[in-house]
Amino acid sequence: MENKPDIKNAGNSENLAEHKYIAKSSPTVEKLIFKILSLCAAILLALIVSGTIIAFATGKAKPGSGMRNIDPLPQRIAEKAADISFTEYERLRTLTKPADSNSNGSPVIISPWISYKSGDKSFYEELTQKNRKIQTIITDYFASHTKQELLNLKENTIKAEILQNINKELVLGKIQAIYFKEYIFLD
Repeated sequence: MENKPDIKNAGNSENLAEHKYIAKSSPTVEKLIFKILSLCAAILLALIVSGTIIAFATGKAKPGSGMRNIDPLPQRIAEKAADISFTEYERLRTLTKPADSNSNGSPVIISPWISYKSGDKSFYEELTQKNRKIQTIITDYFASHTKQELLNLKENTIKAEILQNINKELVLGKIQAIYFKEYIFLD
């Protein structure tokens, strides 16, 4: 006959007495564990705080260095100049050129808008008709550069090159400037 656990008598005092050492630990062991965990937490906190202080003291920490200056809103540009904003490009998503053969590139989100001289209805119609072409020019530009190349280029350089590429495709006029509401790498 097999030795099966006695389910009927599982709650009796004999079985509980055998396993009493598992359920009950001594207060000195609990205090020791608490002291060890407290010490580990204190050491970890001290490392984080001292590392942060050292990074700021040596000048290696540059908070906000990866942030970009925000472009003005389309309404502000229209108020200041005789330009009109073309904001029909929504959020564009693309991948940058892979840095090596083992990567896929970095996802980037761009929300561009452009300004052009006001009063030119035929040019507005051309911009509307070539909306997809202009979006493709913008996404192709980002897809032809690695993330590191884009980060090394100044944003004004990127805008100038995209502006030049867009203006090559336009016949009835030229856009004055390109702006980014969003320009974010998702890594």
